[in-house]
Amino acid sequence: MPNLLKRLRKLESQITDRSGFAPHSEAWLEYWKEKLDRFLTKRDSAALNGMPLAALDDIIEKGKHKGQPR
Repeated sequence: MPNLLKRLRKLESQITDRSGFAPHSEAWLEYWKEKLDRFLTKRDSAALNGMPLAALDDIIEKGKHKGQPR
């Protein structure tokens, strides 16, 4: 299963998602964070349509490091 997820993430990085921003850029991350927030606050399930796994991975990773000293 981990190999399948790795391959899926590699494929996702080669295509443009619906955000129109370069994957893993700050603008891209902000776009998906806003969509996730809309889903969580307004229960708008359509907000997550097309959300790549990489976006969720980045959001989770940034959340782990938030507030930690650098």
